[in-house]
Amino acid sequence: MKKRIVAFLLVITSTLVLVACTSPESKKLKEGANVLTVPAEVVADFEVDAKAGEATVTWVSSNEEVLTVGETAEDKTSIKVTPKLEATNVDLTATLTVGTKTLDKKFVVKVLALPTITGAKDIVIDSNVEPKWLEGVTATDALGKELKVTVDTSKIPVNKAGNYITGQYQITYKATDDNGNSNTAVVAVRIGDVSGPVISGVRVFNVVAGSAKPTWTTGVTAKDDKDATSTVTVDDSAVDLSAVGTYDLVFKSVDAAGNETVLTTVVNVSEETTSALKKVELDQKVSSNLTLPTTVDSVNVNWSSSNTAVISTTGAVTRQEFNTAVKLTATAIKGELQSTREFWVTVFGTDVDLNGVYNASFGEIVTLNPLMSTGNSDSDVYEYLTSTLYSGDYDWEQAIKDGNAAFPGDFSKIKSDRNPNGTVDMPSIAYKRTLLMASEFPYAVNKKTRNVVEGTYGTYLNTKSARETIDNEWIIELRDDLEFADGTKITADTYEYTFKQYLNGKIANERANYLYTDDYVPLVNGKEYYDGVVGWDQVGYEKINDYAFKLYLSSEVTQYEFIGSLSIIYLVHPDSYEKGFLQNGTVNNYGSIQNPLVSYGPYTLSNNYDTTNKFVFTKNEKFVQAWDYSIKTINGPIIKEQKDTINEFKAGNLDVAGVGGEFWDEYQEHKNLYISPSNSFYRIAISLDRSKGNTNKVSAPILAYPEFRKALYLATERNDFANNVQPPSQGALGFLSNIHQVTEWAKQAYASSSIFSQQLTELGLEPEKNGFDSAEAKRLFEEAYTKAVADGKYTQGQKVVVEFLYYDAGSNTRIANWVKAQYESVFGSNFEIKLNAVSSAELTAQRNIGDFDLVFTGMSGATFQATFGMGYIFSPSFSTFLSGKGHDVPNLPVEADISNLFDIIGAKAEDKRTASEKKFYDALKANNGTFKGKFDDLFLLFNNTAELKVEYDGQEEDLTKITAALEKALLEQMIAVPLFSATSAAVYSDRVVRQAHAYHLFLGWGGLSYTYIKASK
Repeated sequence: MKKRIVAFLLVITSTLVLVACTSPESKKLKEGANVLTVPAEVVADFEVDAKAGEATVTWVSSNEEVLTVGETAEDKTSIKVTPKLEATNVDLTATLTVGTKTLDKKFVVKVLALPTITGAKDIVIDSNVEPKWLEGVTATDALGKELKVTVDTSKIPVNKAGNYITGQYQITYKATDDNGNSNTAVVAVRIGDVSGPVISGVRVFNVVAGSAKPTWTTGVTAKDDKDATSTVTVDDSAVDLSAVGTYDLVFKSVDAAGNETVLTTVVNVSEETTSALKKVELDQKVSSNLTLPTTVDSVNVNWSSSNTAVISTTGAVTRQEFNTAVKLTATAIKGELQSTREFWVTVFGTDVDLNGVYNASFGEIVTLNPLMSTGNSDSDVYEYLTSTLYSGDYDWEQAIKDGNAAFPGDFSKIKSDRNPNGTVDMPSIAYKRTLLMASEFPYAVNKKTRNVVEGTYGTYLNTKSARETIDNEWIIELRDDLEFADGTKITADTYEYTFKQYLNGKIANERANYLYTDDYVPLVNGKEYYDGVVGWDQVGYEKINDYAFKLYLSSEVTQYEFIGSLSIIYLVHPDSYEKGFLQNGTVNNYGSIQNPLVSYGPYTLSNNYDTTNKFVFTKNEKFVQAWDYSIKTINGPIIKEQKDTINEFKAGNLDVAGVGGEFWDEYQEHKNLYISPSNSFYRIAISLDRSKGNTNKVSAPILAYPEFRKALYLATERNDFANNVQPPSQGALGFLSNIHQVTEWAKQAYASSSIFSQQLTELGLEPEKNGFDSAEAKRLFEEAYTKAVADGKYTQGQKVVVEFLYYDAGSNTRIANWVKAQYESVFGSNFEIKLNAVSSAELTAQRNIGDFDLVFTGMSGATFQATFGMGYIFSPSFSTFLSGKGHDVPNLPVEADISNLFDIIGAKAEDKRTASEKKFYDALKANNGTFKGKFDDLFLLFNNTAELKVEYDGQEEDLTKITAALEKALLEQMIAVPLFSATSAAVYSDRVVRQAHAYHLFLGWGGLSYTYIKASK
């Protein structure tokens, strides 16, 4: 129905901004402003004046989703109102014009909320009962008026007898106010007994080979919501207690209605001596005496030391001047059984300040809620406060075996500017996945493997097997000594609560997709739960016991990929998070000063940074790997401008400072300079459609011509930019950074591949000239200009003006000035870049809706996911990261040869192919291994084919060709001008010792684990 125009009589206070106003026009503007009125509160469409006295009036809304400025007719402008669940304040700004003079008048309009429905909740009934659907359900409008509630039960089927059919369904409540604004509430309805019993108390079993069979059901119960009692049966037919290995143990419970619940756990069978040594855990870095157990579970343990002067066989520690690594060997003996295990322990030297204070600046943060945060400054802070299931480190065992290191932490053989006599490069030390909060690596339920091998000093992931194992059911096991800094235990319940909050649709967390998209951890029904379609009991999370849970995924993933995805899932403190809900559960203040994030990482944070303007971190001794950090305190002043950071560093108040950009020349020869290639990549985005903006501007007509967009690419002197505007960066010829790879194990970066450079040549983008050809750029500009004149977009001789939107601060201003000078120099006097400096908030708002001609923008992350990044980032179907509008990226034509995997699948019998293999093969068989179609379809094919993530012969070539095909479409359309791939540079004070003297692509400079503060002499 059409909404009635409703205007309340209360007129609100306004704000006036006079722009170049003088009499007599000034008087007319003020007179017009005085008669303008806008309703203070609205809930339906209304009109405002388009004429005020002798002044014409145009209107701009600060939130077009809620208040949309419509057409103007008969001196009235219509305003469309779209209420939200909560009341919303919107700025409605009137610009009055008389002649050449203007006056702005701002009104704040409160848009009242949609009707509120209360009392709607999930319902459980028997099939022959007619429920009172509306009992206890009420609704009111924004003014408190009671409204009628209707209910739609059409989705619940009935049988011939008129009874409801057993099953799970949904009903929808609806309430509509007098202005036609409607709100709905969807609840679940369960008819009859459709859910199985809940089994609890199941655990992972660790059993010694040859021992008696345990009573598997001890502590295991089953509870059903209908039956008074439920029994549990066990199938242990797959378990062999006489042989070392890992076996499946299956629990089952069936209720009276026949609903069955099956829960699978694992039984780890090991030798008694091996089992005993697995229970021994030593800190890997120490400064005081160790406790070396001599018996474990009645098994005798003897110890030997490679350096008894540093660590004796009884665990006595004697610190030396410098860090010293000692190998301790434990020998477990029980009868004729004997097993050994090695432990490397590093004793901190006396040159390490164990009470060290590290001073490093931070940027301003938005939130420390890890479910919501997407800003770099936010993550810089909460990475000290959080932890993950799995982590990574240098593979010291392999390095020692290969002769590239003598002990963990030995970088002496690595060649670098600081160690020119080294014998091998840093890539010679591989990267390995490690356990952190998890006690074991994920167990693949269907493939029945964990892919672990016993190393000389611990259990390690078999990386090759992990890359080849794909499954959609995984068991995760936690350490039993995890806790938050306040002492709250971290268990499977903590993970379940956190997962629920990630997927809480009312909150709309920024990182919710981490638990439902194929790119990360695609939980079964994760998206459906987020959308409110199913209950939690239908989501792919199953608690096994307090320290183990099982995840069911909607698609298969490799174990290696799965470990990586789980490593970006951060926990929330259940009690604190629960107390943080505001505005009917649509907002949560967890991670704020009022409700601070509770640490479970290596450091805690003082909760006074809003008043002190400084983050103060203190080492968290309850962290499971607190031993890995020697720095006790981190002082982090919040500094906005780089020049201020430099000044603080010069004054000796900071231990580190970034020195890129304008400070590069001053510090490029500094003895403590560390240069880090970055996965950050920057571009000048081009928008062809500004229709959704509030500025009433249209895109410069010349931008619509592909010849001109290509001219912009060739007019960009990237070497000059990298050397003089943003040193020490590198020019980028494509849409990702120069270090992005298609996999972790790729032999080279995508931008270094011959496929990438050959494609640039074929597109005429001249990679041999670093993408710069001023003569060709000028020719293309003139060609586009001629076409635009012929099309009536310009008159002959009319200057082409293109706007460049930028944030008016620091390096952004420097970039804007370079853009103006560069393009005007190449294109000549008939071309102008008009700089438009705006605030940070204005830049974000305009950039997000494409209200610009050109804008500087960038992204970072996903170093080893070039194919994913090329598709996900640049299609509006999948992300909001694409700044420019009007390019129709989803439908751009693409073609990719993916014949390596196609041939592998083709060699399989059809009945042996997985579902994803069948879909992949069918999509390519018409063109014998070549995909021909649209941009989005190619990306989805890649994303939905788990086998493309499995290491196989030809994988790098296949993924490189997919990435190149996606990028070719973007370059042909020229949705943006690639500009540079960031390289960060920082200098450190002499107090700071960085043990890794060469950069590692996975681990950078080693982080705080390989950094310490020198002790005062």
